[in-house]
Amino acid sequence: MQAVSALAIVSALIIAVLIDWWARHLPGGQFIMRCRSTAWTQSYVAKITNMLTERGYKQSYLVALALLVPLCIAYFLLLVVFLVTLGKTGGLLFVTLVLLYCLGNKPEASSDSEFVAAHESSFGVMFWFVILGPLGALLYWFLAICKQNEKDTISSDQSMFSSVIWLHAVASWIPVRITGFIYALVGNFTAGFNTWVKCISNPAMPGSEFLNACGEASVDARVTEDAQNLVERAFIAWVILSVLILVVK
Repeated sequence: MQAVSALAIVSALIIAVLIDWWARHLPGGQFIMRCRSTAWTQSYVAKITNMLTERGYKQSYLVALALLVPLCIAYFLLLVVFLVTLGKTGGLLFVTLVLLYCLGNKPEASSDSEFVAAHESSFGVMFWFVILGPLGALLYWFLAICKQNEKDTISSDQSMFSSVIWLHAVASWIPVRITGFIYALVGNFTAGFNTWVKCISNPAMPGSEFLNACGEASVDARVTEDAQNLVERAFIAWVILSVLILVVK
């Protein structure tokens, strides 16, 4: 965050959101969607875990470090390259590209509900972008991808990845509760808020269950496809909240 100004951070968020909306809703945007493939994460996880297994390392904390540290190193190296070659403009471009890549980018074969998928690929990403900048957004996105592909991407030895899953659970705890409240705020407030209060009284409740419960309660059953409309309204609310926090910071 220190290498890029606060104005650049806010600008990057707005630009990334607009481009992402264009990519998902208007003709020609599919090119960007194709460029944001998540396929590399599967081979990346497989290579790292195979390398550790061959050397006899199966401790879950080592797996988490081996997966996350190279991403951090690559991030800072690319940031330096952009800053050195293009100056402040390069910093803005880099931050925008990182956020644009992560925002709304999820596996095609995701089994998550619409309420969970929207949070994991967008709302949680924006939360950590606000807190830790583009690196926070990237790391949360990667943890969410690992969680979503837990059965397909990760080896059968699930104990190796307990730290990765735990990190995701910790990182998602606060933003999940915020998203649940936003679902109620932009949807059927009375039913949604009552459900949110019940859910928040159980701190150990899994994030996916929390989001599904609040999302389903906030949907207006009388309106066709209101689940999708609810998610889109929540997205707008998250963008406004993120911009306000960044401005205040």
